[in-house]
Amino acid sequence: MVAVSAAEIVKTLDPSDWQHLSAGDGTKGPRLHDWCYLELADLAADEFNAANHGLWTRGLLIRRNMTDGEFAYLTTWCPAGTSIGTLVNVEGHRWSIEDSFETAKNEFGLDRNEARSWHGWHRHEGARMARGRAAVSIELDEAEQTALSALTRRHGAAQSLAMRARIVLGAADGLTNKEIAAKLDVGAHTVGAWRKRFASDRMDGLYDEPRPGAPRQIGDEEIAATVRKTLETLPKEPRTGACGAWPRR
Repeated sequence: MVAVSAAEIVKTLDPSDWQHLSAGDGTKGPRLHDWCYLELADLAADEFNAANHGLWTRGLLIRRNMTDGEFAYLTTWCPAGTSIGTLVNVEGHRWSIEDSFETAKNEFGLDRNEARSWHGWHRHEGARMARGRAAVSIELDEAEQTALSALTRRHGAAQSLAMRARIVLGAADGLTNKEIAAKLDVGAHTVGAWRKRFASDRMDGLYDEPRPGAPRQIGDEEIAATVRKTLETLPKEPRTGACGAWPRR
C-alpha cells in the first residue's frame, strides 16, 4: 500500500467520476457542488466500536466548488454500500451542527470563561447554574401598565423606548426571553438586559444612562417633536437646484 495525499488522488480522477449534487438548501437555494466519493478500505466495525456491527468503509469524499474549482476533502466512516447522496446530505448538516455548538457555547458561558478541563468547567458552571438563571419575574401596577402602554405608541426618536416598553409588557404577560425576542425580532440577551434593568430600577431603568462628555441640551420630547415636524410638514417654498425647481411628489 502506498500512502498518497488527497490532493494527489484528485489529479487522477476522470470527469465521469464527479457527480453534480446539492448539500441542502441555503439562503440562495440549493447548495450545488461537484462531488466524488472513493472507498478506501472495508473494515469490521466492531473492531473500533462494539455498538457497530458488520462491514464499514473508510472513504474519502471530495467536494469541488463549481465557481473557482477549489477542493475540500472529508474522510468518511460509514456502513459499506452507503451512497454518495447520503454522504453529501450528511455533510450538508455540518453548518447546523456548528451553529448548535456555537449556541451551546453561548448558553453555557463558554464564550466568556476559559475552560481548561471538564472538571473545572463543571464546577464553575454547576455553581453558577445552582444560583439560578431563571428570568426575573415582572409584575406591574396600574400606573406602570399605563405608562408602558403609552410608550409603545411613541414615534420618531422614542422608538427605542417603545421597544423597551414592549419587552417589559411581554415579560409581565409571562413570556420567556426567547419568546419575547422572537416576537419583537430582537436578541434574547437584549430582552434579558432590559428585563433586569426594569426589575431593578422600574420605569427609570428604561431610559439611557448618562454618557461621558457634555450633558445633552435637548430632551427626548424636543427631539421627537423635531422629527415629527420634519416628516409631516411640507416646506413653504420649493427648493431650487442647478437645474431649476425640484419636483414635488
